[in-house]
Amino acid sequence: MTDFRDSSPVVSTKPTTFAMGHQTRYDSWRKSGRWPRAGHLTRRVSARSVSPISWSKRGESAPPLPAAGTAGESIAITVDFDGWGYVHLYSYPGMLELDTYAIPEAHDVTKAFGFGDLSVHEVEMSAVDNTLAYFSYYSGGFRVARIQPSNGGFALNEVGRFIDAGGDGGNNFWGVQVWQHGGQEYVLASDRDFGIYIFKYIGP
Repeated sequence: MTDFRDSSPVVSTKPTTFAMGHQTRYDSWRKSGRWPRAGHLTRRVSARSVSPISWSKRGESAPPLPAAGTAGESIAITVDFDGWGYVHLYSYPGMLELDTYAIPEAHDVTKAFGFGDLSVHEVEMSAVDNTLAYFSYYSGGFRVARIQPSNGGFALNEVGRFIDAGGDGGNNFWGVQVWQHGGQEYVLASDRDFGIYIFKYIGP
């Protein structure tokens, strides 16, 4: 087992609550943790009603309201694809972000539609090796990453993967759970289309 002392890494699959909805905070991160809004969406919205506003505290008179049904200015709302979800590696107890991890396809705008969900759903840490993390990655398959020293800190590096190419092809992994049996560690991964897969990690 690795001793991480005061900066034990913690793996999280969710962005921190304080950052949700604050674009400036997300743009300042090295890699965005915002959940994806796949593809491009454009809508035109016409404002057709205005609620009365209290202007008394400002000592001003309220402007006249338009007649009911009057169309307001048209606005355009666009949402650009900026990637699917990420995995975050945090220090503990300081909760400083040490690294992020995402599969390459999650950055590919051509895979915003038609390739399933290319985001992570669950993470399970090994019960015998606290540097090893197992991920159910929806259409990205089953992934294994190891926490390794990097430039004075720690990084999440992928060390294993599985996507079933047989049958109809592909996967849709939802849950992941470690299981000890006969002195060996196995990983149970639930596929929403094909049932349970049982894995044994044999890498370094």
